[in-house]
Amino acid sequence: MGHDPETAEQLRSLVAKGVFGCGVLMTDDCRRTHEELSRRGVVFLQEPADRPYGIEAVFRDDSGNWFSLTQPRWMAAADASQPAAGATA
Repeated sequence: MGHDPETAEQLRSLVAKGVFGCGVLMTDDCRRTHEELSRRGVVFLQEPADRPYGIEAVFRDDSGNWFSLTQPRWMAAADASQPAAGATA
């Protein structure tokens, strides 16, 4: 989903100023993505935790914008119903 150049620049400016606010990034495995991003230097404000809506971890970017890394409950339930890799029945 692209934006015209003027809108794109306005969005970049808001993010850089830290006034973008917050965003939600959906993942199919919050704990795995948290580990991967942590290894890459992302500093999390909140470790992955179970919430009524799923599993969530929170981080802030270099400009102060907050992001929720969220694995929705329905994805967590689907993962739990699948056998572990290499498991036999």
